Amino acid sequence: MLFLQTLIAHGALGWADELVFAGIIFLFLAMMGIQWVKARNTEFEDTPSPADTPDVETTDTGDRFRLD
Repeated sequence: MLFLQTLIAHGALGWADELVFAGIIFLFLAMMGIQWVKARNTEFEDTPSPADTPDVETTDTGDRFRLD
């Protein structure tokens, strides 16, 4: 693998370097596109679940107020 990295880094493959870089760019864009489509089709909750909210005293006292 180090040999291939050295060849690519110094441009010793000639036009094949461009194919390698274009392939890497294509794979990156394809993965980003797949994740974008998956995120668009996923419904997210707007309100946190009760397990995520800490237990807070429900009574209002003079020095503390419940924040909603």
